[in-house]
Amino acid sequence: MIRHACLLLFALAAASCGVELRPHGGAPEQALAAATLARDTAAVTRLLAAGADPNRMVPVQDRPQSAWYIALDQLRPKRPESVGIIKAMLARGAHPDRAWGTSGGDVTRPEPSLWKKVMSGSRADSVGSVHPLDLVMRHPVPGAVSALVEAGMDPRLGEQALVTAIETADDEIARILVEGGVDVNCRPATTPLVAAIEARNVAMMAYLEQRGARERP
Repeated sequence: MIRHACLLLFALAAASCGVELRPHGGAPEQALAAATLARDTAAVTRLLAAGADPNRMVPVQDRPQSAWYIALDQLRPKRPESVGIIKAMLARGAHPDRAWGTSGGDVTRPEPSLWKKVMSGSRADSVGSVHPLDLVMRHPVPGAVSALVEAGMDPRLGEQALVTAIETADDEIARILVEGGVDVNCRPATTPLVAAIEARNVAMMAYLEQRGARERP
C-alpha cells in the first residue's frame, strides 16, 4: 500500500515538472514483443485485442523495448506483414508521435557486454522515446507513412521527412505528408520546393507550387 502511494506521488511530481515517465509493461507486453519480433501478425492481433499495450517497454534481448518500437524498427519494403502489424498497433492505441525503446542496437540481437562495447568504441545505447516517422523513414514504405498520418500524427514531426522524401524521389510519400498537413513551406534545413528544384523534379515542383510552396517562405 505504501509502495503504491509512493509511486503515485512520484508520478504526480514528475508530471508536474514536465518529466515523461518511461512506460513499463508486464507479461502481456512481453508476449506482444515476442510476437512482434517473430513478425507473427495473427498473434500480435490477438494479444492487442486481449489488452496488451504496444507502448509499454519490457526487456527484449537485455534492452528495454516496446512492441511499438520493435514494429517500427522491423519495417521493410519487402515485408508486407510489417505494415500490417504497424496498422494493427495504431488501431489499438500505439502513439503516432512517440515510440519508447532502446536505440543504438539491433533489437533482434542481445546487448553486447560492457567489455565488448569498450573495445569496439561503440556508444552507449539510449533508452527513451523517438518519433515513429523517424524510424519509418529509415526504410520508408508509403503504407506505413499513411497509417501514421491517418492515426493523427503531428504534422510538424513530418517536416524533415518531407524534405528527405523529395530529395530521394519518394514522391508518393511526399504527397502523403503534404496531404496530411505537413507545411509545404517548412524549413528543417532547406525548403521542400528548393529540394524539388535541386532534384530537378518538375512534377514535384508543380505539385508544391499548387499548394503555395515558395523557395524563400
